[in-house]
Amino acid sequence: MFNSILLIIIGTLFTSTGQILLKKSSSTLTRSMIINIKNIPLMIGIFVYFISMVFTIYALKMGELSVLSPITALSYIWTVLLSLIIFKEHINKYKWCGLLLIIIGIITITTV
Repeated sequence: MFNSILLIIIGTLFTSTGQILLKKSSSTLTRSMIINIKNIPLMIGIFVYFISMVFTIYALKMGELSVLSPITALSYIWTVLLSLIIFKEHINKYKWCGLLLIIIGIITITTV
């Protein structure tokens, strides 16, 4: 079970990285598919999402869905932290409380 939990955690890191890359690419998106294909952050973001999916599938193959699925909420935590660092987004006390509740929920589910 430990291996599947580790894989799903790695998958959430890739998911959050993909979201950050997609956010970075969004400022230069156009209606032209040709131009968008040349958008490096967009292409890397899509690829990173694919890698995340691969990690998740292997984790689900080895572990219990009822345990692993809630752990995917870690991607919210990584995304908020990366947004704080990369985009200098403001994180108010309600978001911090929400992140804490997610952590408590994940710990509760994985230790029961």
